[in-house]
Amino acid sequence: MVASIEGLPKGLSFDGTTITGTPVVDDDNWDGDDGMFKTVTMKFKAKKNGKLLVREYKYWIYRDKDHDGIADDDEDGGTAFTPQRVNAKPIDVDGKAPTLEDYKAKFSNIPADGSVKVKLLQKPDLSKKGITKAVLEFSVDGIDKKSKAIVMVNVKTPAADAEETLPEVKVDSKVIETVLDEPGRPKWTQGVPIKPATVTSLDKDAEMVASIEGLPKGLSFDGTTITGTPVVDDDNWDGDGGMFKTVTMKFKAKKNGKLLVREYKYWIYRDKDHDGIADDDEDGGAAFTPQRVNTKPIDVDGTEPTLEDYKAKFSNIPADGSVKVKLLQKPDLSKKGMTKAVLEFSVDGIDKKSKAIVMVNVKTPVASGATSAVTSGTTSTRSAVTAAISGNSSVETRDSGKANKREDIQKPAESKAPAENSAATETERTVS
Repeated sequence: MVASIEGLPKGLSFDGTTITGTPVVDDDNWDGDDGMFKTVTMKFKAKKNGKLLVREYKYWIYRDKDHDGIADDDEDGGTAFTPQRVNAKPIDVDGKAPTLEDYKAKFSNIPADGSVKVKLLQKPDLSKKGITKAVLEFSVDGIDKKSKAIVMVNVKTPAADAEETLPEVKVDSKVIETVLDEPGRPKWTQGVPIKPATVTSLDKDAEMVASIEGLPKGLSFDGTTITGTPVVDDDNWDGDGGMFKTVTMKFKAKKNGKLLVREYKYWIYRDKDHDGIADDDEDGGAAFTPQRVNTKPIDVDGTEPTLEDYKAKFSNIPADGSVKVKLLQKPDLSKKGMTKAVLEFSVDGIDKKSKAIVMVNVKTPVASGATSAVTSGTTSTRSAVTAAISGNSSVETRDSGKANKREDIQKPAESKAPAENSAATETERTVS
């Protein structure tokens, strides 16, 4: 197997055996079932006896615009966040009021990226022993409808009011510090994993809150370190002629019934040409800038290099297929010696294409027609992937590309169209 897949969605990777990761969709091109899913076409490749075996495979990423980890077509069309409970047990209170994080921990599908906002709409009565209730409200930017959920609270020892009412005290870097203040650190660039960044309290009596208000999507905070890959869904690039986006975060720590808050501004830099380089560090993102692994030529011993061999000479070609690579000029493999190939790189939405030369050292000439692409005539059994949070259910698929739930399949009264590949009619919908 060739250890890369042409057309693999952004956020996924392939190690030659297994596809892993979380699918990310940057555009709004949902082409199926009135915007419920996006069709992706991948090419699985293997090399054999100087030939490239190619199987073209269609798959589907299902939309999750309400960020609840459930494909929108499996619920209400994505009109509101649907909270999923960890369990129905109440929160026990022994003299200390639950924090908002304690309430959120009762649900399994609240994203860590802050895309779903949670508010304590109704506080529980913590002034007396017994069972009481809290009401949470969930909201998502761009979706009008808000959802609610009740969390039961068992007051064993009465407590003062919750964290929500803690008075906030503004502090600076002398109280809450972050390595993001250090000069020379790599900037945060769209779609590029960040260098882990710590946020800590210098006050030994203050406890950091394990969440950051305003933390960009794709990043997470465990109470000490920010990690992840920043994702920008909108097109609101507000700085330097559209070169970066300003984000405002709040680092928080609790001390003696007060909430210490440091407001912090940072920037995510744009990378519209998908080359892993902030656009303002190069040509403004006018074209993909290929980054070489090394300048060594490709050695040829009787077998023609594949496109994957040429692509392997560059370190920054995304695995998600957002950058298309074409062999513009083939090398002369008919005689010994040094020759060259020319690759062309293109990105959807960007007019300018870039080129790069790859040197080829022909040690043993290649016979004419020794290499060709062979495409498998077997199409994929259709199934689906949802860009959201982990969870899965079995489905059967139909020629339309629309997935049916297993419980529907088991109803004898319903007639189902046969799957394309009867040997694998049961597939798995992965909610990532």
